[in-house]
Amino acid sequence: MLRSVRITMTSAELVHMKDNSYLKKSINQFIEALPMPAVLTDATGQLLEVNSRWADGIGLDAHSGPFWLHSRLKADSAALLGESWEQVLSTRKAAHCPIKLLLKSNEYQWFTATISDCWVENAPVYVWTFTDFDQQKRLECSMKTIIQLTHVFSESSDFEESAPSLARALSKLQFSAIAVWLVNEEAKEFRRLCSWVDSEKYVLADLERLPTATENIVNRCLQARQTQYEPSETIHRASSTLQIDSEEPFGALAFPVKNRGRVVGIIEVLIDNWAHWQTMTATLGMIGQQLGEFYQRCEGANQLDENVAQMRTMIGKATTGIFTLSDDGLMSLANPAFQKMCGYSLEEIIGQPAQRFFRLDAQADSHDSSENLEEILCTKDTAVLELQLLRKDGNCLPVEFVLTYMRVKNKSFRTGSIRDITRRKEAEQRVSEFYSIVSHELRSPLTSIRGALGLLENGIAGNVDKEGLELITISRSNSDRLLRLISDILDAGKVDSGKFELQCTPCSVESLIHEVASGLQYYDLENDIKIRPKIEWSGEVFADRDRLIQVLTNLVSNAIKFSPKGASVDLIVALNKEEDTIRFTIRDYGPGIPQEMLSKLFERFRQLHASDSGSKPGTGLGLYISKAIVEKHGGTIRCLSDASLGSRFWFDIPRRAPGCENGEQTSP
Repeated sequence: MLRSVRITMTSAELVHMKDNSYLKKSINQFIEALPMPAVLTDATGQLLEVNSRWADGIGLDAHSGPFWLHSRLKADSAALLGESWEQVLSTRKAAHCPIKLLLKSNEYQWFTATISDCWVENAPVYVWTFTDFDQQKRLECSMKTIIQLTHVFSESSDFEESAPSLARALSKLQFSAIAVWLVNEEAKEFRRLCSWVDSEKYVLADLERLPTATENIVNRCLQARQTQYEPSETIHRASSTLQIDSEEPFGALAFPVKNRGRVVGIIEVLIDNWAHWQTMTATLGMIGQQLGEFYQRCEGANQLDENVAQMRTMIGKATTGIFTLSDDGLMSLANPAFQKMCGYSLEEIIGQPAQRFFRLDAQADSHDSSENLEEILCTKDTAVLELQLLRKDGNCLPVEFVLTYMRVKNKSFRTGSIRDITRRKEAEQRVSEFYSIVSHELRSPLTSIRGALGLLENGIAGNVDKEGLELITISRSNSDRLLRLISDILDAGKVDSGKFELQCTPCSVESLIHEVASGLQYYDLENDIKIRPKIEWSGEVFADRDRLIQVLTNLVSNAIKFSPKGASVDLIVALNKEEDTIRFTIRDYGPGIPQEMLSKLFERFRQLHASDSGSKPGTGLGLYISKAIVEKHGGTIRCLSDASLGSRFWFDIPRRAPGCENGEQTSP
């Protein structure tokens, strides 16, 4: 389960700030830059400041009085929030709770309310943030970015030298490609300092300098002095300097790096979801401002000690455990969250080898496990895995472990973070137990019941009168449907857990087509739907025969469901020589699928709807499982539909599924 990221400040570090007026301004800027509704209050609860997200969404301002929030809360939410407020006042530790808050639009919405204390001029103030549950994942990515930027800011004083580290830090925000541009006003050009790219999807153009007069998104960002976006529908080669080699939809985004109101640089990125980033524009603005101030410090204009302290404070108050390893693998830093998780004090942690605090899940006490862990801790690549955190009391805590290698000014080190996943593990165990119950307590007896009904239906146990036979047939049909539902649920569970495997053998595509066609020829006798096999290539494919039949059966049966009486369904197989792939196509001549449904077809529990009718009976898992099977074979599945021409599903798989050896597919 994801946890909300809480960005707060501690009095211990803020008290060392020299310029309290600057601190006030920084706190106000920080409140405004937060991507969620946020307010600042005094110890009585009186509102001092509100950010624009709060003003736009909630509507209360700084003149709303000490009981500003009471009218916007349900009674149970008010009680929970009151308890959290009292806890913060008495313990001076951050507290959070779920509340249901009345918006300005007169609608209630769930938020995670977090209250944290700060000190300004020896007086406490309190930061209240209200995080939309849907934003929590994006905030975690933002936190990881801020953590890595903190290290870059604190260890470097050369902006150009640190540009690659900045790009790597920004990559935590799940961009697909990044370019860092510096503005040279005298030469009227941009100079690219560095770039980062997902090498599996994109390639960058060899472009180091760019005139400021060029028509592109970088120059538009400079002229507008704010974030610019080019959607995938309109972007073209001249719009973005990041040349791409990918069939996936993408958009280009550029945001400015500002220093004292002047744009000194541009960060250009490729993104695949603009709706996702519309809610993060304030965060990008804050990052751009922090980069601008870092640039100013590197140029000698001033020092950014206050900003670095703020970021270090964020780490200190983070609920994620954060630590740093020296180049020889010794612990050199651990934040309070890490200390709390492991139960050791900072003095007991510093200087100890990292192996003392972690172990692998499997073969935890073996010699091989220690060697594998040491290899992970010494990697220069980013490591992401699940480990056991060894606590001081002898217990183990399951954690998600992320370790990143960094090198600044000939000094190398590794920064890591850990997140408690106990609840997630418990949830996974419950899911596993559920699938076990479904498999053993439902499927096994239901299989026996279905077999007995089949024997009765076929007269093996003696003659049955007409009315009794009808009841037996109905029962046997419903048993079949329940067995299919159980099989779909179990397959979906395997997909979700990553345990979905293939048993690959040479398969004749012609026999596959004929087996599916003959198996479904009596699927809908009432409407007289005919299946028309078309064999345009009759070779062999090395794949899991049963799983391919499962995919084809699902697609053909769906086509039959939505076909009008007396219509035909085409089942086609052909070879793409250039790609060395096999294409299976299923085409119907029914009413088609609404365009707004096409992007959601392969989601879990998503049932098909025809353009002129409602949904048909089904589990809503067939297409989800089919997509997983095709992708496990290294292929892709697609759909095109037209209200007047019907629908066409097809999937392409390589003639030999990647990773198949000795008749089995190895796990990736």
